[in-house]
Amino acid sequence: MWIVLYHQLMEFGQECQVIAPSRTLRQPGDRVNTDRRDALKLARQLRSGDPTAVWVPNAEQEAMRDPTRTRDDFKAREQKTRQQLDAFVLRHGYHWPSNKTRWTQAHYDWLESLTFEHA
Repeated sequence: MWIVLYHQLMEFGQECQVIAPSRTLRQPGDRVNTDRRDALKLARQLRSGDPTAVWVPNAEQEAMRDPTRTRDDFKAREQKTRQQLDAFVLRHGYHWPSNKTRWTQAHYDWLESLTFEHA
């Protein structure tokens, strides 16, 4: 985790900047990436003042972002699971009426009432 390393270096009094890969200069067609080459490129760019450091949240700000990230992750999983369940039900020939709202108590009751031949 880069953010932990950043905070540890700053705690020890070591100057540290975080540079987003998308903000580093690249030559067209230069697709070879190695740690050594990347480090040399970054060092040259830092010497010339080219790369722009990105903002790094402090521990309190990061703690405030964690619940939001967790919620977003769960909502994405929920959506994917619902899509998978919809596809499963459709594959077995069941159709929820299009004029009714899905994921209501009535829909859950309907899902529980379904029977499958090979289950």
